[in-house]
Amino acid sequence: GISPAGQLSQLLREYLSPSEIMEAYLENSHWDCDDLLRLKIVSSVASTKEQAFSEGRKLALFIARNPAQAVRDTLHLVKLKYAAEVANEESWLIAKKIAESQDLFSKNNDTFFFDSNVKRIPAKMHQSSQELKTDSNVKRIPAKMHQSSQEWKTGSSRQRSSAYGIIAMEVYTPGFAISADTLESNGIRARRKQGQEAVAVWDSKEDSISMAMNAVTKLLERHITDPYSIGRLEVGTESNVDMAKSIKSYLMSLFPSDHVDIEGVDNINACYGGTAALLNTISWCRETGGYGIVVTTDTADMDISDSAWRGASAVAMYVGPDPWIEIHPERVSCFKNTMDFLKPRYSNQITPHMQTRESMNHYIEALDNCVESMGRKFSVDTSKLDAFIFHGGLCATFMKIVERHLVQIVNGRPKNWDMYFDYSRYFASHMGGLYTSSLFVNLLSFLHRMSEDVHQKHQITNTIGLFAYGSGSTATLMHATIHHDRGHTIDLSDMIEKRSLVSFDTLSEIVEGYKSEGNVDILPRSQALYYRYLPEGVSMNDSGRIYRRQMENEELKDKSLLVENHTASRYNGKLYKFLNLLRRDLRTQASAGLMTGWIWWVIASVLLSDFQTADLFTNATLVFTVTLCLNFGINLFFGRGNGWSYLLGHCLIGSMIFVAYAIILSTSRSEVKNVWRSLYFGWYTYDSLSFIVFWHDLPHRFRIFQSIHHSLSFLCTGTWLAVGGKWTDLTIIAVVVWLTSDLWHYLSSLYGLFSEVGVTRRSEAGYNLKLENLVFASYGIGIYIFVDDMSVLAWLILGTGLLFDAIDTYFRLLTWPRRLAKPPQ
Repeated sequence: GISPAGQLSQLLREYLSPSEIMEAYLENSHWDCDDLLRLKIVSSVASTKEQAFSEGRKLALFIARNPAQAVRDTLHLVKLKYAAEVANEESWLIAKKIAESQDLFSKNNDTFFFDSNVKRIPAKMHQSSQELKTDSNVKRIPAKMHQSSQEWKTGSSRQRSSAYGIIAMEVYTPGFAISADTLESNGIRARRKQGQEAVAVWDSKEDSISMAMNAVTKLLERHITDPYSIGRLEVGTESNVDMAKSIKSYLMSLFPSDHVDIEGVDNINACYGGTAALLNTISWCRETGGYGIVVTTDTADMDISDSAWRGASAVAMYVGPDPWIEIHPERVSCFKNTMDFLKPRYSNQITPHMQTRESMNHYIEALDNCVESMGRKFSVDTSKLDAFIFHGGLCATFMKIVERHLVQIVNGRPKNWDMYFDYSRYFASHMGGLYTSSLFVNLLSFLHRMSEDVHQKHQITNTIGLFAYGSGSTATLMHATIHHDRGHTIDLSDMIEKRSLVSFDTLSEIVEGYKSEGNVDILPRSQALYYRYLPEGVSMNDSGRIYRRQMENEELKDKSLLVENHTASRYNGKLYKFLNLLRRDLRTQASAGLMTGWIWWVIASVLLSDFQTADLFTNATLVFTVTLCLNFGINLFFGRGNGWSYLLGHCLIGSMIFVAYAIILSTSRSEVKNVWRSLYFGWYTYDSLSFIVFWHDLPHRFRIFQSIHHSLSFLCTGTWLAVGGKWTDLTIIAVVVWLTSDLWHYLSSLYGLFSEVGVTRRSEAGYNLKLENLVFASYGIGIYIFVDDMSVLAWLILGTGLLFDAIDTYFRLLTWPRRLAKPPQ
């Protein structure tokens, strides 16, 4: 009964040419069941007439109860490009005729019986298309004439559904990424420590707003035929670029200008804002029976050394009755006030201030609390769920830790959970840290891999747990049911595979531009996507924010200039690759500087000095071994992470070495010149190796200071040995005073590490600064005044001390803004 004048089936157009379709129509051709199944025009064939009638009545009942969804589903299969006016009027006449036939769907009606010997006569043969088009008796009735606008939006005229949740989902992620191999070759442990395969890369023309617009556009184009049916739009984020105007406000430009009755604003909370938006919107849908959209969008910007944690994405969810993923009303939450994750508005670093160990502990505690509460309040046994999806933090390694703990706390080892954990981790391992989108990308990853695995396609996976978490801390455990017959395909895997890989130089340029708040527009635009457009020279914080879609006739940049060239580096030689790495990576630079200073110290001791080297290196090895054992014991006893343990060992063992210098000086000055070298070389060698190994666990400025300080220290003290000269009592005292000048600072740092507040008061900061930097200067001035004939060695030691105190003073001044800040009350 569908005329080729206007509404040819989309499925027919995929398998037959227009001429073949017209020929089939004019000749009244028929297909048997095998033909229909082979062409995939039908999904199934009933074996009996009674079964066919039963399925037909179910379909009719569904259409009667869900007119909006039925229209939407039908329009997906219908082509509207041919003679739209004729198609509209003809469709109305067909619908009117069906509506007037009250006995059409009666139980005993046999009109649906198909007789292959009967030739089908076109329904409108007696009326030409022109007559149909101009018939004055046919009134064109608007689609919403039989429903008021409020009824259409809320669905109040139909029977309310009891099931609400996510009807459809679409994702956007930037079209560029940097591989874990590239990060690893630049000293960033993306794969070894974080478990990543790649992380997303974007520049200043993409932000949380543009990504949200791209995700919502895909959702509207693919799943929502009537934008007027949307009554709520809510956003979850922690990276809005506008501190006053919500991202939701920008998304309103995607809807018809006369459709302004859409509720909702942004929910801002670390990693949890998207879940809050989803729960709010589902509650609104239950109340009104209407449809809404939930958007999660974030950019996880990081310093270059923390690039393994960066990531970006936006997820748009169509929410309403009769969903694909039904979210049940029973849920439990765990909310606390914690200080494990901070993103200050004014900060010298891009990476959020994180206490990784504390944050992980809060996550595990919230998970334990929610699992226990879900069983106690609602008798929901988590172990009975077919799968469990949860928020993934900033890397895939963290998800593995949570997986092991989750299996331990539930009753028994749930079947297939290990495999499903791998499924849900797949997308995130290629995208990076996702903040508010993490839970929903993991859910999509699970659904995608389930449908992709031929061995699991028929595995019954209906009930799942959904655990949302945000630092600060917020957590909610929900349980849901997957209705597989209502699902749709997910194209995120194709998006990930089609991304272009960029070089480390390109990423470094983007990060540096972010720090300077400049317009770093170096990545090419892709057609049909939304971007922020900034005039040349305009800061990222400029008040004008213009987002528009990239048009097809706009010229794109050459992607080949940005992509990591893996083949070219094979023929550049090892030396070239090392020099290229040295130029780009601070950790490599620090290692090279320390190695240079260390080698010079060894050469000066063995070849240029008059000391006994055998005892020197034997004692230094003993000091190195003792220091290693002490640090191992500290890490084992306190168990607070590599970074904190290193700092504690550095300050504690350093203080012990300083005290040893003073004791030896007070007992025998002649032994100082022999003993100090072994203590110094053994401890500095271990300390240098340690902070290179724990590089990413230490504060950025501390790493820079240690690199400069230790490299110059090896060079300067090695020069002392090479120059030689008479070691007078005054020279020995000067060396001991210089070597122990950090004692007061180390002791105050120990206090700060154990008190968890650091040196924060002005009096403490000023007192340490004066003691540390004035003691040796005063002594040097005394030598200059009272000693007429100073040797070259004495002048060298004096100059070395003043140089290092100047460096120490510079870095102390850099940290003064934080040291002088008042501690939180």
